[in-house]
Amino acid sequence: MPRSSSQITSRNPRGHTTVLDEDTFVAAIEKIIERDFFLDISKLRDRHDWLEAIKTRDPVQIPDAQLKIIQRDFMGQM
Repeated sequence: MPRSSSQITSRNPRGHTTVLDEDTFVAAIEKIIERDFFLDISKLRDRHDWLEAIKTRDPVQIPDAQLKIIQRDFMGQM
């Protein structure tokens, strides 16, 4: 029986086949690529959010963006 091109199969450790829809597969691949090839992407996203908050002078977004950066830096030191 031919599979649809929008479905990808994978095997989990117990040998059961799982059929993934295209959106789930693409999202998983994106996470893997970001993790393995773009190690600083979360840092860059946080910095971008902070710069955007400063640009808009939003008194709520600025501390939120700063807190995200501080939390990420703190977790990276552990």
